[in-house]
Amino acid sequence: MTFVEAHTNAPGNWTETSGRTETSAGVVYDAETGTMVPYSHVDAIYWVTSALSKKPPIFHWDHKTSTDYNRGVSRIMQDSPIIRHSHYVNPVDGITANYDYLSTEYISKLHTPFSVSPVNGPIMDNVWDQAVNQALISIQGQKTDWGDSLGELHSSIRSMAESAMTGAAFIRQMRRGQWANAARTLGLRPANLKAAQRNLANHWLAYSYGWRPLAQTMFDTQKVFAEITHRTTRAIEGNGHASESGTVAFTYNGLREQGDWRGGVHCKLTATLDNPFLRSLNQLGLTNPATVLWEVTPFSFVVDWFLPVGNTLQAMTAGQGLTWHGGQITKRIQEQIVISHITGKETDWVDVVDGGFYAERSESFQRVALAGFPYARFYANLHPFGGGEYYDKKDRQYHDSSFATSRALNALALVRQLKR
Repeated sequence: MTFVEAHTNAPGNWTETSGRTETSAGVVYDAETGTMVPYSHVDAIYWVTSALSKKPPIFHWDHKTSTDYNRGVSRIMQDSPIIRHSHYVNPVDGITANYDYLSTEYISKLHTPFSVSPVNGPIMDNVWDQAVNQALISIQGQKTDWGDSLGELHSSIRSMAESAMTGAAFIRQMRRGQWANAARTLGLRPANLKAAQRNLANHWLAYSYGWRPLAQTMFDTQKVFAEITHRTTRAIEGNGHASESGTVAFTYNGLREQGDWRGGVHCKLTATLDNPFLRSLNQLGLTNPATVLWEVTPFSFVVDWFLPVGNTLQAMTAGQGLTWHGGQITKRIQEQIVISHITGKETDWVDVVDGGFYAERSESFQRVALAGFPYARFYANLHPFGGGEYYDKKDRQYHDSSFATSRALNALALVRQLKR
């Protein structure tokens, strides 16, 4: 969808109207002459709302401080009429009361402009909460999660040791040409395919949720200490973004309507470093016991695929060691509605030969100035296996849908492990 140009940029609520004229033209039977004569008639003249503009008054303030702001624009982009062919032939004498003419009717008379919106409100509320949580995690700057790692340290080290011993035995047997023994070492026994699949699933899950996160934690710890050593400013900034789109389509009273929308939310937070020691502990994941309890809960990572509880719990302590400076949340929504009439036979004497075309577009922008750190809220991951951006708490990175392949592999491995 392209940018919607406003018909005016003046502050206030403004409405633009435009006229419509519906006509009929053709031939009809004339009783006086007994012949078909030309026919032309103006059926209706009316006005419709063709554009809306909403803009707040000009507000003079410190340009460095965020203020609330709302802007909305709506326009009819196209409105071509429905064309109907009305016709009748007297079955007795073939001429009496005959008529044959075309008539027009605008869709903007059948559909009140800007009266409905295809935007899914609950989904946009979810997008809002997701962007806020991302900004909180971003300003927190957590690079590692020793709280979680310490809780799982014993099992992780055991998994690493077992994997190392299995790998060493596999390599040794392969070098000696002991192919069957090498396969058995990995649990790949052709005689028992289900057991082989389950063993492969166990190896993958051990890698994904065992020693890889521990190794990543150890690697990222040095980044935290490097940041402490090389930090040259007390200013901290966090950003979060989330977006969604959707389509709705339905038919009513012969009209075929489709609505498309897309919306995005961006959250920006700024703060100053107040307590470097507390912030460092927070970055190391040692100040939030709730996240540790959640991470050691069995299969919590599966819940996080659909409802990122871990991310929300982590975001709740984002402000530790920081002093609030300022922030804002902006939301932009674009939407479009297109309507046309179904063509074909409408009655025995009326055919719709042209369904017409109606299109309206709207665009809104909202900015909310924040007075303090926003609250972290639970949100749903609407694309657990792709189709959107998501935050993976294990490697503490945002990924697009292409990275969701590993999540799908984890799901399949889990199913194989649980299946008997």
